[in-house]
Amino acid sequence: DERGKKVRRYHFSVITMVHKSCGESHRTHNAGKEDYRSTGYDPGRILTVQIDDTSGKSRVCTNVYNHTAAEGDQQQKLLTEIGRRIEHTSRTKTVHILGGDWNASLFPEERRPGQHDNLIRAADDRLKGFVQHSSRSAGWWQGQIVEGLLTRQCPLQGQQSRLDEILVHSGE
Repeated sequence: DERGKKVRRYHFSVITMVHKSCGESHRTHNAGKEDYRSTGYDPGRILTVQIDDTSGKSRVCTNVYNHTAAEGDQQQKLLTEIGRRIEHTSRTKTVHILGGDWNASLFPEERRPGQHDNLIRAADDRLKGFVQHSSRSAGWWQGQIVEGLLTRQCPLQGQQSRLDEILVHSGE
């Protein structure tokens, strides 16, 4: 890095599988041949897919594996790119489903004791700022997920934090 420290970059790749009952996937978008130097984040951490159902209606799905809380600059750059993609689908009035590991939480009060350091709080604030951004804040759908064995917050399995969120933007 710029301080002379050796930095290991891990290459990530997210995959999105679309069940045939949901429709067919078309027009995938990821960063292509761009690399970390040109984007400021690892491009394999985000994949956007357009899904057309049998009636011809389109939805867009973005799969995210965000950088860790210690990589705040990269987290923000990736969130900015996702925001750009949401704004594109809003112009076409298309529902946009976002899911994945955000490495941040919209529910920091649900964290286990000891998971509240400054880096984690800053990551939570970045995600909250992303969701509350004025260009997209009115378009989020609200819902309630019942926690249990098959969700990421299952006390029986020691899963206390909710870092995996599914966000649905109405395209409005």
